[in-house]
Amino acid sequence: MVFGIFISIIYASYSFLKKYNAIYFLPTFLLLNAIGDIFTDENEVVKWLKYAIIMLVLFRMLTFRAIKKYFSVFVFLGYLLIVVFLNSSDFFYSLKMYFILFFTFLMLPVSEVLMMKSFSEKQFLKNLTFMMVLMPLYLVIANIYGGESLRNSYSEDFAGGLLSTTGSNLFPIVILSSLFYIITKRIRAMKKYISIGLVSLSMISLILIFRRTPIVMLLLSSFIFIYYYRVFSFSKGIILLTFLSSFLLTNSKISNIFNAQLAARERISTVENYTNEGRVIETFLVLNYIKNEATPLELFFGSDALSTKEFGKRNFRGTRTIHSDISSLLVSVGVVGMFLFFYVVRKFIIKTIPKGKSKGIYICLLLIFLLTLIPGRFISSLTFSLPIFLFLGYFRFLGNVKSNNL
Repeated sequence: MVFGIFISIIYASYSFLKKYNAIYFLPTFLLLNAIGDIFTDENEVVKWLKYAIIMLVLFRMLTFRAIKKYFSVFVFLGYLLIVVFLNSSDFFYSLKMYFILFFTFLMLPVSEVLMMKSFSEKQFLKNLTFMMVLMPLYLVIANIYGGESLRNSYSEDFAGGLLSTTGSNLFPIVILSSLFYIITKRIRAMKKYISIGLVSLSMISLILIFRRTPIVMLLLSSFIFIYYYRVFSFSKGIILLTFLSSFLLTNSKISNIFNAQLAARERISTVENYTNEGRVIETFLVLNYIKNEATPLELFFGSDALSTKEFGKRNFRGTRTIHSDISSLLVSVGVVGMFLFFYVVRKFIIKTIPKGKSKGIYICLLLIFLLTLIPGRFISSLTFSLPIFLFLGYFRFLGNVKSNNL
């Protein structure tokens, strides 16, 4: 708790002195808070203090022009707030989920204001470097000091904590963003070697947590990355994979963790076992709910705003909620909420693919975002959702500037 309050005070003070730079370092701030949570469960005071600071930092960036241009974003957020107040079984839980989407979608106008007024490749790269250091560091600290609640990975021998669940999809974002700069930017040899080392460390961390979704995301987006930048040759890929494999095999502690994770995931080695996966089962349950149980009012406006706890109790007879973001939105905020969500995404993210060198990395991150919506992790994780919208805003502006579109 003390660490969380200390980090919040430091970041808030920095934001008053450097309001533009503070936006670039929001992902770092979120990761530092996550490290603080290792030593103690997330405290409600710290959580709402964090939300208050983020709100203050983002609100200071808004302009009338940005609000007018992104008016549909505020319509979407306004709709969500109304259904939270009128249709939630657990108001404070729904409000917490609302703030995750509120801060994330507020990043759309805020990132444009930031890039127009204070575009800084230097500050972006500093934050990216901090993220690549803090994410593996989080795993190390979690395994040394973390309690049983953090041993939520597949093997009980490994504590993944946040980065084994909602934060795991950050890895492909930082890996690809870093590779983009290693390949396209002229940097000194020493800095390049350090960057390559940090990327390798992130890839090893991703292999250790052994989450299918970010691994598949990285593999699929890598094909797009290779297509656009054409410098990551097959031979270089083989060398990198050989290095990573050698590291895993020669380091006994790392190798033991990896083997334990692999053994714990043996159930996904056959196609038949996938039919019993929770995400597969929940899809059919949601379809049945829409077809046979939902009233017209629930179908259009949802049954429990931004929460599927009650749905989980009825269908899973436990605390499990719907994981898929698409299914969760449909059940909790209805067809209207899901339509507004995808309308905003299409208008301000999909239709704004930039030109120039950043087009490839933008499409990679866009693919990661869209793929995340299928198994879930976006609407429930501020540590993932806010950074990816910030990164998309940055690379969109970078491409437009280089192409003289701004």
